[in-house]
Amino acid sequence: MFLGRYYKIIAVFAGILCFSSGDPLGAVQVYGTNGTGISYTTAPSDDFGFANVGQVFDTTDHFYTSGVYLRNGWMLSAYHEVRSGSNGFAFGNVLLDGIIYGVNASTAVRILDPITQTPVDLAMYQLTTLPTDPALTTVVISATTPAVSSNLILIGNGFNRAESLTYWTDSWIETNGIGYTYSGYLYGAGQSMRWGTGTLSGTTSTDDGYGVTSFFNSTFQSATGSAMGAPGDSGGGVFYKNGSEWELSGIMLSIDTYPGQPIFSTSAFGNKTEAADLAYYSSQINSVMAISPGYSAWANGLFGAQFTNPAVSEPAATPQNDGISNALKYFCDINPTIPMSNADREALPVAGFTTVNGTAYLTLTYRQNPNITGLTVSVQTCLDLQTWTNVTPDSTKTIGTDSLTGDPIIQREIQINGNSKLFLRLQITVPSRGP
Repeated sequence: MFLGRYYKIIAVFAGILCFSSGDPLGAVQVYGTNGTGISYTTAPSDDFGFANVGQVFDTTDHFYTSGVYLRNGWMLSAYHEVRSGSNGFAFGNVLLDGIIYGVNASTAVRILDPITQTPVDLAMYQLTTLPTDPALTTVVISATTPAVSSNLILIGNGFNRAESLTYWTDSWIETNGIGYTYSGYLYGAGQSMRWGTGTLSGTTSTDDGYGVTSFFNSTFQSATGSAMGAPGDSGGGVFYKNGSEWELSGIMLSIDTYPGQPIFSTSAFGNKTEAADLAYYSSQINSVMAISPGYSAWANGLFGAQFTNPAVSEPAATPQNDGISNALKYFCDINPTIPMSNADREALPVAGFTTVNGTAYLTLTYRQNPNITGLTVSVQTCLDLQTWTNVTPDSTKTIGTDSLTGDPIIQREIQINGNSKLFLRLQITVPSRGP
């Protein structure tokens, strides 16, 4: 059966339908008498990870779409729902199991094709607060593509469907069921998070406008529980039970429809829901999830695809060849992907001398990133530039605010105690960033 038109199941339709953030949320279309909201809106007894699929606010199209919470604060969703400009990001809030979370935009990264290293229509980003909701489970990403005819679960945040079946002629004129060519459902009023069943019917690679992405698809059928994507489902999950364990195998991105089909209002049997095949990207997704908040999240957000290159992203690396390590730039809130400005150089630790009430002190003054986590910062002194000893500063205080970043200016003071010479340094240690 030929399906000739291919559309992203995205919030761009919201500009036509004028939904706002205060409206009810959405769902996949599900065949059967219970498919309009009586069933499929809560987790089944064999829970695939229902609570992990949340609503993601698309700030470009002003519409709630879908995303999947993985673990360690990381979300995975369609890039086209968190896009800004040609290759940037824009984020609203994320609603998971009734709880609203913010997004740390600096952690956002596009997933890349493992062969061409070009971006695909998938994005990952961390929430600002690590969820503690016990309903959220650790999601396993499929390492291999499920076989054709494998049973799937589709869940997302798209439009509801009408109560009754609709029939259309070959020119998409509604009929009473006599002489019809197509059948299915019109979109209905209201929305709610809903899941349904599917069957993997084929694989392909397609550019949906945001990079060539490896897909598998599932065909909408006139069978109880059969699911079909609708606008708002982009970023929703496709789950597969591999033996006794549920895995996340796909992220819904697009729908494939018949020529001439009114795509803004119909789901017809034979339409296909297209999902990114996560088996192609599982290694990269798992690598990103291994990041702990702190230096690694900061570096990942700035270096993007180069995060996996140690010569560029490691704490001791100096990708600008300026002699200033990434770790020190993280500490002083300096962007390591561009040459330092004069203001950035002035933010680096500077040694000085001061006298307070007749007592002499060496000082270290610097701009400090207020969001740093996980670093070990030590003040050290020595007499011969060889044997360094950790010391506790006699004073650590904020002496101002940086006019460029708004970060605090910190000064640490160490008493000289009559030494004829004394050397002072700041040692910054970054823990291993993991695989």
